[in-house]
Amino acid sequence: MHTEREEDVPSDKVEGKIKICKASGAISVEKVAQPNGKFTIIATYEDEVSIGTTTPSPHDNAAIDTLARTLWGEARGESRAGKEGVASVILNRLKNPRRFGGTIEEVCRKPFQFSCWNTDDPNFVKLKNVDRNDQSFAECLEIAERAVAEQLPDSTLGADHYHTSGVSPNWSRGKTPCIQIGNHLFFNNIT
Repeated sequence: MHTEREEDVPSDKVEGKIKICKASGAISVEKVAQPNGKFTIIATYEDEVSIGTTTPSPHDNAAIDTLARTLWGEARGESRAGKEGVASVILNRLKNPRRFGGTIEEVCRKPFQFSCWNTDDPNFVKLKNVDRNDQSFAECLEIAERAVAEQLPDSTLGADHYHTSGVSPNWSRGKTPCIQIGNHLFFNNIT
């Protein structure tokens, strides 16, 4: 058995939505033009009876959710550009799976990489409970959707490390940041 999920999207968001649906396990995705210039995206998923688990909707996709929570935990006080910079670092780490992990979830939750996921971090409980009613988290979800759909340009010049300007971790000593966005210094020269 199959379940269809429909969502109306503006024409400039169609390709990204299709990628998100496919990434979330859709077995087929169709786009239908509407008279108002929008498109209806119809994604077909296998029912839980068929596969034994529920199929997540695009907004519940683990990669999007994990990335959005990481952005919120690490950069909620930053501008959109700052949050996008942190997302770029996570995507850049995917290019080195042996070092950082092969999926967004692995990269974000790898121990001691993003402090917001450390169980003793004060942000951890908040991170687990935040939802889209929080304006900053809603923005993080939008950024995460674009990132997963490969529609987020890398504003960090290939950085795979960053830290706030108020700290100086051992790994950054003697290194020159490639760019600063908001309160974060980004590095693409950490081996």
